[in-house]
Amino acid sequence: MADGVSGYNIIAKLGDGARSQVYRVVRPDTGEVFALKRVIREPDEDTRFLDQAINEFHIANTVAHPYLRSAFELKRVRKLLQAG
Repeated sequence: MADGVSGYNIIAKLGDGARSQVYRVVRPDTGEVFALKRVIREPDEDTRFLDQAINEFHIANTVAHPYLRSAFELKRVRKLLQAG
């Protein structure tokens, strides 16, 4: 992954697993810090993990609780889906 992802600069890699990688990122225009989940599709025909990430985003987008994570943005970059 490059130094940034479409509007975010990577600060550190937090971890990876289940065909995804999680990064700590910052929006340079606002200074806000987020966790960004990058889903890796292998092989190209396997959309299971992309579908899971989309479902996770929609569920996290409907929950409002101080002890649960929220989802703010879902975007596809070069055929990869990323949730921040």
